Amino acid sequence: MRKVMIMSRLIEPLPQLTPRQEDILRFVFKYFKESLSYPTKSQICRHFNAKSNNTAALVNPLFKKGFLRKLPERGAYEFTEQGVEKIRRMGIRIPKRILEDDGPVETIDIAI
Repeated sequence: MRKVMIMSRLIEPLPQLTPRQEDILRFVFKYFKESLSYPTKSQICRHFNAKSNNTAALVNPLFKKGFLRKLPERGAYEFTEQGVEKIRRMGIRIPKRILEDDGPVETIDIAI
């Protein structure tokens, strides 16, 4: 199960999204909230009645603006801290069950 990573709330302004890009981000989050997995790009296209060759045009702006991040696995992606903050600023409540605080890690040296 993947969780949304949160480090701290961002204060600076976030890049602007078009209404369609906001709809796509909202859909990705709703899908994630319900299934705890991200929709495939083809599922996004089907939801928005787009042709499969239009997938990049729908999703790539969210990667370029920093709201989603590609993962090493083929086709895998996740929300960035900035993406989660944008969801919050859009007025969408994020349930605690899908948040994971990834704050600073403390290390302690132990003499042996």
